[in-house]
Amino acid sequence: QWVRFYELEESIDSEVRKYSLGMRQKLGLIQAFMEQPDLLLLDEPFNSLDPMSVKKTQTYLQTFLDQGGTLIMCSHHAGDFADLPNRTLRMIDGEIYEA
Repeated sequence: QWVRFYELEESIDSEVRKYSLGMRQKLGLIQAFMEQPDLLLLDEPFNSLDPMSVKKTQTYLQTFLDQGGTLIMCSHHAGDFADLPNRTLRMIDGEIYEA
């Protein structure tokens, strides 16, 4: 299911060391999502993803939140949070501020 979601079917038998950065990122997200956790901790989840995969991931994360999941995500790009209901905190010089 997740391999198909991220369109990795053709690469499933390849060695991971031969994967591109984007493919490795998708594999990491698959590992995070496949056990259907109640809490997701994601560090730069959209890094190296193509625009379609970003949209798919955002859609999945919205569904995850709608179903009562908790998401803690960090990113250097404020736009990564734009479509997700959130409480945004910023860290500046080691201090945390409500955004």
